[in-house]
Amino acid sequence: MRAIRHKFSIKHKLFAIFLGISLLPIILITVVSYRGYSDLIHRQVSATAANLLDSSMNKLGDALDEIAGVSQTFAYQPYSPDNRSIIDILRRHKAYTDDLNSFELLQSHRDLKFLFESLLYTHRYMNGIYLFAAGGNSFYYARTDNDLLLGYRPEGADWYKRTLEDGIYVSDIGRKDYSMSAKPSVSFSRLIVDPTTNEPLGVVLIDCNLELFGGIDKNILPQQSAMFITGLDGRIEYDSSEGKEGVPLSASGEELLSGKEAGQFMDDKGEWLTIFKTFPNYEWKLVLRVSMAALENQFVPVRNVLIAIAATCCIMFWAISFFLSRMVTRPIVNLSRIMKSEKSNEVLLNNKYLQGSDEIATLYNEYNAMIAENKAIIKERYQNRIIVLDSQMRALEAQINSHFLYNTLESINSIADVEGVVSITVITKALGDMFRYSIKTDSEQVRLRDELTHVLNYLTIQKMRYGDRLVFEIEIDEHAREEKILKLILQPLVENAIYHGLETKEGPGKITISGRMNDDSLEIDIRDDGSGMTEKQLEQLRRQLKVPPRFTEMGRRDKGGIGVSNIHSRIRLYYGEASQEAGIEVDSKPGQGTNVRVRVPKLKP
Repeated sequence: MRAIRHKFSIKHKLFAIFLGISLLPIILITVVSYRGYSDLIHRQVSATAANLLDSSMNKLGDALDEIAGVSQTFAYQPYSPDNRSIIDILRRHKAYTDDLNSFELLQSHRDLKFLFESLLYTHRYMNGIYLFAAGGNSFYYARTDNDLLLGYRPEGADWYKRTLEDGIYVSDIGRKDYSMSAKPSVSFSRLIVDPTTNEPLGVVLIDCNLELFGGIDKNILPQQSAMFITGLDGRIEYDSSEGKEGVPLSASGEELLSGKEAGQFMDDKGEWLTIFKTFPNYEWKLVLRVSMAALENQFVPVRNVLIAIAATCCIMFWAISFFLSRMVTRPIVNLSRIMKSEKSNEVLLNNKYLQGSDEIATLYNEYNAMIAENKAIIKERYQNRIIVLDSQMRALEAQINSHFLYNTLESINSIADVEGVVSITVITKALGDMFRYSIKTDSEQVRLRDELTHVLNYLTIQKMRYGDRLVFEIEIDEHAREEKILKLILQPLVENAIYHGLETKEGPGKITISGRMNDDSLEIDIRDDGSGMTEKQLEQLRRQLKVPPRFTEMGRRDKGGIGVSNIHSRIRLYYGEASQEAGIEVDSKPGQGTNVRVRVPKLKP
C-alpha cells in the first residue's frame, strides 16, 4: 500500500496535470494544423486539377470544333480557279454515274487532290479525307498506310448509317474498317446535301490519329497525374501514358462516371483523386487522375517539421512541468516527512517555510499550533488520569476504613439491641447503611434514588444529634429519582449545609433537597436557611470552582478533605466532555442561607 500511495503522490498528480495541460494543446494544435494543411493542399490540388481539366477540355474542344468546322465548310470549299465546289462534283457524279468514264473520274481526283493535300498538311493529326458520293464513287487522299481499302463500300457500315440519320457523326476511338492502317483513330463524318434540292449528295469523312489528343496532358506531371478520354460507360478510349484503352477506369470510377456530366471522387484506398467532365457535343468524358499519395510524399518534410516542433515543445513542457510540480510540492512533501518522522511531535522553530503569507506558511504555522494544542491536550489528559487514579486510591483507603468501622458498628448495634437502647440502634443502623453504600464498587454511577437513601441515612443520624433544631425536606418526583448520577456527591453538600449553615444559627434550621429534569440535564438544589456567606467568601468559593483539577504528588492529601471543589472536579472530569455546563453553582446571602445547585447531563440509555 505504501508503494501505491507513493506512486500516486501529489507530486506525480500535479506533474500529470501540468503535463496534460501543456501537451494536450500542443498535440491538438499539431494535429489540427497538419490536417488543416493537408485539407488546404487537397483543396488547392482539386482546384488546380479542375482548372487544368478545363484548360485541356477547352483546347481539345477547339480542335474538335475546328474539325467539325472543316467538315462543314468542306462542301463549299472551291477547288478550282473558276470557283467550282465539292457540291458540283457530287452533283455530277450523282446524276451521271453511268456516263462517267475513267478519265472523268481521274479528272475529279486531280481536281480534289489540291484541296485534300492542303487540309492534311495544315492539320498534322489528320490521317486522311474520304469523300463518298451518293452514286457510289469515292475520292480520298490519305497519308501512308491510311489508304482506303480497295473496293470498300460504306453503305453497310454503322458510321455511314448514323451519318445519314443524324447528319454528323463522331466515331469511337479504335481501328477503322475502311482504312488499311491498324492504328486506332477517330473519325468525323458529315452528310453533304444539295442546298437547292436538299437531296443527299454524299458523305465526307475525316480520319484523325490520336495526336489530336496529344496536347491535353501537356501541363500535367507524369509521375503524379494522368489524363484519359473515356466513353460514357467509363471505359478508357484514350490513354497517352499507360495504354489502358478499352479497360474500365475503375470499379468505382465506372459507377460514378456513368450517367454523370461532371464530378470528382477518391478511389477506395484514397490514393487517387479523379476529376471528370463530359464534352458538350460528343460522347466522351475527359478524366484527370491525380496521385494524392505522390503529393503527400512531397509534404513529408513539412509533416516532419511539425512533428519535430511538437516533440521539442513536449520535451520543454515536460521539463517545465517536472520542475513546477517539484517546486510546488516540495514544501508539502517536506511537511509530510516531518509528520511521519519520530520527532513529528516537535514544534518547528527554524523551518524556512514558516515565514510568508501564502498557503504553505499557513500549513506550517497551523501544524505548529496543532502540535502545541496536542501537547496541551495530552498533558491535560495525563493529569486528569492521574487525578482519577488518586481519587481511586482515596476510595480504596475509604473502603478499608469503612470495612473496619462497619464491623465495629455491627458489634455496637448488637450490644445496644441486647441492652435495649433504641437511639443507639437507630444511629448504628443508619451509619452502617451509609458505610455499606460507600464501599460498593459496582459502578461510579448510581440512581438518584440510592443516593437520596444515603443522604437520608446521614440526616437520620444528624437528627438524633440536633433534634428539633434540624428539619429537612426532599422534593423530587419519582421520574427524576430513576436518573443516574455520580456516587457520593450529595451527602458532602448536605454535610456542609449543616456544619457551615445551620451550626451557627440560633433556633431550628431547614434543609430542602429538590430536583427537576430539563431537556438535557438533571438539576438538584440543596438549600439551607442558615447564616449564609459574605460576598467575599462567596467570591472566593466561586474562584476555587473555576480552578481546573490538578495533581501535585501521589499519596499527598490536602487537609480540607472532601468539599465543594472536590465534588465539582469529579463532576467536570466525569461529565466534562458531555456538557460544559456540568458541575456546581453556589448562591448565598448573609443571614438568608445558601443554595448549592448540582447540574449533571442526562446520559443516553
